[in-house]
Amino acid sequence: MSKLTVVIAAYNEEENIEKVVFGVLKVMKEYRDLWEIVIVDDGSQDCTPKITDHLLTIDNHIRVFHHEKNRGYEAAFRTGWENAKGEIIVLFDADLQYDPLDILKTVTKLEEGYDIAVGWRKRREERKHRLILSRGLNFMTRILFGLPIHDIDGKPKAIRKEVFNKVAMKFKGWMVDTELIARARYEGFRISEIEVKHYRRISGKSKVSMVSTFKVFLDLISLRLSLIH
Repeated sequence: MSKLTVVIAAYNEEENIEKVVFGVLKVMKEYRDLWEIVIVDDGSQDCTPKITDHLLTIDNHIRVFHHEKNRGYEAAFRTGWENAKGEIIVLFDADLQYDPLDILKTVTKLEEGYDIAVGWRKRREERKHRLILSRGLNFMTRILFGLPIHDIDGKPKAIRKEVFNKVAMKFKGWMVDTELIARARYEGFRISEIEVKHYRRISGKSKVSMVSTFKVFLDLISLRLSLIH
């Protein structure tokens, strides 16, 4: 087993972040090697910074990084993976919509020889318009990049650190998952997926807007063109 870092990105998740971290802690205590949890507070304006700082006192496996202002989804995860000490890095959301037990399921896929394992929300608990947009995005992703993935934005996402060292990320915002996996496949890394549980958000607000979704569709075309050239 390799040392593992779980990166949790949070923005205004005061109602969820503590529950998420406690859930991850419980699961990680079953891991057979060294591990850590890296929490990135992306300039939250609620009590998320105060709660994450308190979590530092709960367990010495936890490290916390704060952005002075909100820099976006990609920047939050980038801070996490750039400061990760693990050979395997798991990206995990702070919205309480994922089961921490699935973290080790994705890690197990890497033990089979894959470089990236993506959580697939086969039974996704979202509002109808979000499901339609997601299916459209995933369909375009499969067509444009030939990726064998049903749920490009799914979490947990287990990734070998060498992938981050090799792949040059250029896009910002919500494109982080798509760009990372598309460029990784272009570089010859092996990618798999595994079905995970998904729950409806019960507190806090989604940070995904119609404008950001539309921008992702445009960025998909730009990414495809950049890989061609």
